Amino acid sequence: MANENEFDMETTEAGGNMFADLFDETRDNVIEVSCDGNVINIPESDAVGKSIFFIRDQYGASLSLGKHHKAFVSGEQIGDNYTIQAGDRIAFESTGLAEATGATAVQVVSGAHQKSLNVSGMTIRALRGKLGDALSISPAAKAYVNGQEVNNDYVVYGGDSVEFAKDAGEKGD
Repeated sequence: MANENEFDMETTEAGGNMFADLFDETRDNVIEVSCDGNVINIPESDAVGKSIFFIRDQYGASLSLGKHHKAFVSGEQIGDNYTIQAGDRIAFESTGLAEATGATAVQVVSGAHQKSLNVSGMTIRALRGKLGDALSISPAAKAYVNGQEVNNDYVVYGGDSVEFAKDAGEKGD
């Protein structure tokens, strides 16, 4: 060593720097997620293979994220069922719908029944349980939010339109 303040970096057998190699092996790459100026970095190990539903559910509050925000990867709009890939940069952009209308109610439709209800923040599963009898929601009915089929863990937000419908040709219960 030239002086006691210099550190002699050891090299690995492959000729690389052992400290840099160790850092690269332990560092977790991140998925950058942004919304209206808020940015968070999510470890890839926590997000890869999961859907945009996961981001909305786990990080929605941190990002001030609402259903009126549409998701984009590499400038292309994606649906909430999109599977997150390593290296993705996810941006949410407001459609302006909820802000412009001040909408907090959720439209819920099942057959001939249509209600405007304050159920924002509830899952489809919870809606089925709470409204199933009152709106005659069939257990076999699929759930659609704003025209897209969703699963029972989907969280509805103000301004959403939820429809419970059976496939064409299915008879009622």
